[in-house]
Amino acid sequence: MPYLDIKTRACLLGMQQAGLSFRNISNFNCIPLTTVYDTIIKYQQLGTTQTQKKSGRPTKLTDRDRQELSQIITQECRLTLAQVTNLMTKVLSTQTIQCKIHKLGNHSCIAPKKPYLRPQDFQRHLGFAQAHCHWAKVIWTAQLAFKLGKQVNWVRVWRTASKKWNLENLAVNHQSGQQLVMIWGAFCGLSRSTITFLNGRMNATELVRQVYQPSLQPFVEHMEKAPWIRGPQCLLLMEDNAPIHTVMWSKQWRE
Repeated sequence: MPYLDIKTRACLLGMQQAGLSFRNISNFNCIPLTTVYDTIIKYQQLGTTQTQKKSGRPTKLTDRDRQELSQIITQECRLTLAQVTNLMTKVLSTQTIQCKIHKLGNHSCIAPKKPYLRPQDFQRHLGFAQAHCHWAKVIWTAQLAFKLGKQVNWVRVWRTASKKWNLENLAVNHQSGQQLVMIWGAFCGLSRSTITFLNGRMNATELVRQVYQPSLQPFVEHMEKAPWIRGPQCLLLMEDNAPIHTVMWSKQWRE
């Protein structure tokens, strides 16, 4: 609703008391019909055209303060709440700062852990993804090792929900050669297979018994029914060149 000074409100009220309709008053003064209606109804309820005082105390942060707060958490998203409070020009409590950060749409979230990538790796990965974005008929498989019992250091960042995967909001995870728990999974297009936990030392026989038969085969049968797949001959299976994938026993089973 546009702001109206006291004289304009009094003019609207006088025209209404003179018998003009709300629409005629709106057209004559070039003011939205809802504004005219709200102004007159408020006068009938309160008996005055003056703006009433707001309930409660005014906010401590001005627009300039909110802009300063937004810049701080955007430039240094890994600061703690106490550090953000100390960087503010105006003296405020941490509870007030936290409340205003939430109103800006930012929350303290745990940074997702992703493998470390160099700048040139980003360009290579992006180029590959853009060149092969039409690959929706390829079943991608991978095995991944997880460490158990290590100390987990959570990194918290201030961010909005839409910036979860921004580079500055990620916690770099350097991979290690230690392997304790191995899992296998696959995806094709927007579909994902079930996660399979691998037990013991893996060879071609164990790969067929633990992965291909209980997990890969049902997933392939499920993908054959996808609307963009026309029969099993249209599906491609993508695996790495690990020895258990290239030996004759594994090849014969896949064929």
